[in-house]
Amino acid sequence: MKEILIEVLKVSAPIIAAFVGGVFMLLLHRHQKMRLMLLNAYQDIQFLQAVENVHVEMNIGRGGKSNKVFVRNLVRKEKGLNLSGIRPSQVERRIEQFQRRFTLM
Repeated sequence: MKEILIEVLKVSAPIIAAFVGGVFMLLLHRHQKMRLMLLNAYQDIQFLQAVENVHVEMNIGRGGKSNKVFVRNLVRKEKGLNLSGIRPSQVERRIEQFQRRFTLM
């Protein structure tokens, strides 16, 4: 009985090792994909912050005033959306961190 169990383990060990390795690679791939998606989200935030700044500058340049606070309050009220409070410098720092990590891999 002992010999049969040992033989079964010998035969199944490479299969189990291959399965564990495959699961590990799948998890690693998913993790890298999620990190890339997060990097893209930070870049989108950076772009939208730049768009908002240009829009404010255009309004002020036309002799008007900046309606940034008014528009943000309108969006909060009508759409129920809020800012997370992330600053442009934080976005830049996080993008740089992600890009350094991706170049190391």
